[in-house]
Amino acid sequence: MDNFKLIVKCGTPDDPHTHEVTISHGDSQVFGVAPPANVRLQYTCPVTGKTRIMTFKPPTGSARPFAVLAVI
Repeated sequence: MDNFKLIVKCGTPDDPHTHEVTISHGDSQVFGVAPPANVRLQYTCPVTGKTRIMTFKPPTGSARPFAVLAVI
């Protein structure tokens, strides 16, 4: 499985915006296990420069570790 992309909501209620985040994952493939648990990753908002946390459900078959490659 290649890297995958997510759209995350960011900002405050007064100034909401979204980002496309590219995520990488471990090389191994996971088969025959329970659905993947939610993952929390930290990123820096390119608009505000503030540290943010995103939570997402990884695609089935993707393995840990996960890492943020790009935020646009």
